[in-house]
Amino acid sequence: MNRRHGTIRWADGGTGARLQLLVQWAWYVFPVIVFCLLTALAAHVRIPLPGTPVPMTLQLLMVVLAGLLLSPTRAAAAMALYLLWGSCCPALLAGGSAGLLGPTGGYLVGFVVGAWLIGALRGDQSASLFRLFFAGAAGTAVVFGLGVFGVAWWSGSIARALSMGLLPFAPKAVVELALAVAVARGVRSVRGSRLNRGSL
Repeated sequence: MNRRHGTIRWADGGTGARLQLLVQWAWYVFPVIVFCLLTALAAHVRIPLPGTPVPMTLQLLMVVLAGLLLSPTRAAAAMALYLLWGSCCPALLAGGSAGLLGPTGGYLVGFVVGAWLIGALRGDQSASLFRLFFAGAAGTAVVFGLGVFGVAWWSGSIARALSMGLLPFAPKAVVELALAVAVARGVRSVRGSRLNRGSL
């Protein structure tokens, strides 16, 4: 390291390289934080349902959107950050749930796995509408699969788990999936047109 004109110059490429690395890191982390916050907000759009400990929220919409718009790693990281944040501050989870130890613990794990799977299956910028829908459906199935497993573990009955953790939410899940695919398709189209014009 040496000093020149009052600034620090680093032997491995200078201040410009350090600044570029910092910008790249911030560009990578920013969407993770955004989707973590959106998922936390979606947890509080909450409708309690009779006969089930699982509330109706908009979190699945954010999980699918994260998977469709981010890389698999960043999508999973956003959900993992939300889970970690919620473990430290349960008020961030839907209804202040008991987290991984409660009946909704399987869904929370499913958020991470499902978001990663959607990101892995969605394809590149030119992916078809069918592929986006298939990727979102696969991730949604994972979320509900792990969620129902968690409810079954908590209730001791698979039949009860299906009636409490899947059937009341299936219609809403289809709507959320369609909405997420439509939004992602629009965003990806805009992003693609900007790249074609040479925009950043």
